[in-house]
Amino acid sequence: MNAFEVARKHAGFRNIVAHCPLVITGQADGTYHIQGIFNVTPKDDNKIAELVSLEELKGRVTESSVVARQMLEMQADFPVASGG
Repeated sequence: MNAFEVARKHAGFRNIVAHCPLVITGQADGTYHIQGIFNVTPKDDNKIAELVSLEELKGRVTESSVVARQMLEMQADFPVASGG
């Protein structure tokens, strides 16, 4: 897995999570269930919006944690500029 490519993919997904509304449905017993998030900027121009399911969200979170760990492991490979 190329950590930088995956990180770039996750940056766009982060914007969806940060700026799009939750899809919540009410149940007969008065409780609510989160179905996912409503992506109002889908890649398909023929769609106004699309549902991002909780399963996909969980998968992306898991993948993000792997990428974050890889980025931390690579930290020694990239020198940090000293402040001046």
